[in-house]
Amino acid sequence: MFVLGVIYQTQENFLAAIEIYEKILAINANIVEVYIYLAAIEIKRGNIDQGIIYSQKSIALQPDKVDGYVNLGHGLRLQGNLAAAAKAYQKAIQINPHLPECHALLGVIFQDLGQIESAISYLQTSIALSPKNASFHNSLGNALIKNNRCEEAIAHYQQALALSPHDTEFHYNLANALRTTGKLAQAIAHYQQCLDVIFERKISANVGKILFRNSEELIFISIIYIGINRKTLQVFTCNGK
Repeated sequence: MFVLGVIYQTQENFLAAIEIYEKILAINANIVEVYIYLAAIEIKRGNIDQGIIYSQKSIALQPDKVDGYVNLGHGLRLQGNLAAAAKAYQKAIQINPHLPECHALLGVIFQDLGQIESAISYLQTSIALSPKNASFHNSLGNALIKNNRCEEAIAHYQQALALSPHDTEFHYNLANALRTTGKLAQAIAHYQQCLDVIFERKISANVGKILFRNSEELIFISIIYIGINRKTLQVFTCNGK
């Protein structure tokens, strides 16, 4: 019966999976794995409070099982309770240090909390554990920028792009970092790459200001891409501002 629940969950037939898991718990209310799977389902469905309850139940039943703390961290992070989420992820990596996603999430959380050195340390560990994860390199680049280490950030944005060449966020972050260091020609190239992907894939982009240097004037082009469905691009320019 448990395997059937897992199959339904894998297929994202969550209601069917929940029904199976609840039947199992009606027979035996102390099966840790069922609470772990229910927690993951409820968090994915947006029922964060219930997901946290299931996570806490799994931890109470088996305090040394990492999955309960990971689920708890996910739920608390989505609630905006970053300090508590960090403690949950830290407990997870205390049990199993080889969890690159937890290290990366801790890095992002500590960056949001303004603890940049801790953020950099966790993100460096995530990359050491999973060096081919483009998002980890991008997140480390973001943390390094916050620490005014632009050249190091550029190297990690470049590594992110080497692993995922068509990611608009990576192009945009690299372009901003290059612009900050005065490498305007390179910045322009990556802003253009970002725009090319937007036009090709017709996906939404973050609002951004793009700085070009053209002889004597500075041109800021503000790009606002209006919604996935509207597929409208508005470009506004103003000289010297």
